[in-house]
Amino acid sequence: MAEYADLNRGLWDRPDPLREQRSRFGRRFTGEGKDVLEVGCAAGEAGPFLAPGNRLVGLDVVEDYLRRIGPGYRGRVAGNAALLPFGDRRFDVVFAAEFIEHLAEADGRSFLREARRVLRPGGLVLLTTPNPAYWRTRLFRIRISGGPHLRVYTPRDLEALLREAGLEPSGRRGLGRMAFLLGTRFPLTFYGDYGLVAHRR
Repeated sequence: MAEYADLNRGLWDRPDPLREQRSRFGRRFTGEGKDVLEVGCAAGEAGPFLAPGNRLVGLDVVEDYLRRIGPGYRGRVAGNAALLPFGDRRFDVVFAAEFIEHLAEADGRSFLREARRVLRPGGLVLLTTPNPAYWRTRLFRIRISGGPHLRVYTPRDLEALLREAGLEPSGRRGLGRMAFLLGTRFPLTFYGDYGLVAHRR
């Protein structure tokens, strides 16, 4: 856990014009009246989108971020996503934006199993992550792994991990800068990031 904190401390202090887009993706599928867990919440930039009408809890491994979370969160928890400190069937939605790539693969698998465990039946997992299948990344051989990105996933690979964890993928959306120009429904090779929706079986 300390190693993850060291890798990611200060990472989200930099401006990122795509945070709002990812948060809106989360809001679109979350709706209202839900118990929502945001994993890798950083300093809570998604809170203004996810919190209204919901009961939002944020979890992050970097305690410095949690101290800066603003209003809207019902709870802020320092913890490890590979062993979520919550009881079974506690949440309706688990939202993790630009997060799973910051875990080693074994911990990513554990996180998805844990996400299923803390979800109620029919609950949703909402993920966004960089897209190694993006045409520009492949054409120019742009490296998106390394540093805090410990494991990147093609959409197909990540959907397979979701199924392995007992979650059923039910939607894909293109995200990133190209989404501002194209919308979100073209093939995912057009997008630098993508979002996946999965249901708890």
